[in-house]
Amino acid sequence: MSAGRGGGARRRWIRRVSAGVATLMVLLVVAALAIAFVWWPSEERDFRSPYLTRVQSRYVDTPVARFHYTKTGAGSPVVLVPGGAQWIYSYRENVPALVT
Repeated sequence: MSAGRGGGARRRWIRRVSAGVATLMVLLVVAALAIAFVWWPSEERDFRSPYLTRVQSRYVDTPVARFHYTKTGAGSPVVLVPGGAQWIYSYRENVPALVT
């Protein structure tokens, strides 16, 4: 009979620990999202990106969103679409090869 009680206490302990870990994870996500939406980095007006000084950086506004693109070289356009966590800087090594 004591084995049954020990098993129930163990299950309650596992549930409590799991609930505590889940609560902590939710609080961490909420804190990260709050910081991401509230915090605004300071603007450094004198900063010029070395990469963006070599290319023509432009924007196009659409009803859906504002898109950033660069124009480099001449000839037929090549569209490189960064996916996932990439951005246009990811192609800085590829663009010179495509321009020539």
